[in-house]
Amino acid sequence: MMILPASAEEHGRPRPEPMAEVEEIPLDSGRPKRVVRIGNTITSSVREALISLLRRYEDIFAFEPSEMLGIAPDVMQHKLNVDPSHKLVIQKRRHLGAERSAAAVAEVKKLLDAGFIRECHYPEWV
Repeated sequence: MMILPASAEEHGRPRPEPMAEVEEIPLDSGRPKRVVRIGNTITSSVREALISLLRRYEDIFAFEPSEMLGIAPDVMQHKLNVDPSHKLVIQKRRHLGAERSAAAVAEVKKLLDAGFIRECHYPEWV
């Protein structure tokens, strides 16, 4: 089971918002959903140079986990640091609401399909 992180609002902190209006710039006309956002308060010469730069290097942007192939596992691998001398404790199961459960299942499926995570079976509770 995956527990989603709490949002900033749940901790009493407001979400950061852009200081000015932003403009969505499509990087590739063949894929209109692949956009980056830039502020619209910059001068037109800087805007054109920035858009040109972003489009030139569009291949470095990853919009989905499946586009991030080739990352070394030691950079992103998570291991549980469990002291073997401590007694194992089985925690009670936590239930998610239907909406959160569906979001968690969809997110886990994306990560499994991309090969970022794999299912592990432990002979004992960790």
